[in-house]
Amino acid sequence: GYAMPILLAVSHVHQLLIKEGLRMRTSIVALSGEAREVHHIACLLGYGANAVVPYLAQRTIEELVQNERLEGDISENVQTYTDTLSEGVIKVMAKMGISTVQSYQGAQIFEAVGLSDEVVERYFTGTQTKLSGISLEMIDKENKSRQTPKSEYIESGSTFQWRKQGQRHAFNPTSIHLLQHACRLNDYEKFKAFSNEVNHKRTDHIRHLMTFKS
Repeated sequence: GYAMPILLAVSHVHQLLIKEGLRMRTSIVALSGEAREVHHIACLLGYGANAVVPYLAQRTIEELVQNERLEGDISENVQTYTDTLSEGVIKVMAKMGISTVQSYQGAQIFEAVGLSDEVVERYFTGTQTKLSGISLEMIDKENKSRQTPKSEYIESGSTFQWRKQGQRHAFNPTSIHLLQHACRLNDYEKFKAFSNEVNHKRTDHIRHLMTFKS
């Protein structure tokens, strides 16, 4: 079998418990290998989780310590990671003017981008959404694709850093090269080439899918 996307599962259980009048009697603990970053934790808490256990990240830290790739002991490094996540979530709350976790939990302060109206209505009921997107079937297909290993090695990924065969980035070697040359040489033609590269050649942002009349 395949693991369900944890946010989808947590939010749906949260909504079902509300409908059945059982939410105040129940706690939701998300034991997940998928949750690893501040945004993941913030979303899970915002959609009803009472606690999150990012076990895969914790086990990864344990392995890094055992292989002497991290200094200090396991408990110290895991605590540092946990504190970092907590501080990140507090920062997200502060930006929204929320001072307690109880007020943030289940508040659904996010806006859904790229999910179909049917998915939002059923699984993220009450969430704001202005743009439709992928269906539950497409989410399932993508989820299974991510969990089907292509080899025994896990790819490094390209979410944060550009890689040749990885995820597309608006700022990549080509665009950065053009921007640097435009600035260093005060070359307007190079800057126009940079603008064309990031604004017209690709569809990296929502604005790239729109046309404006002036």
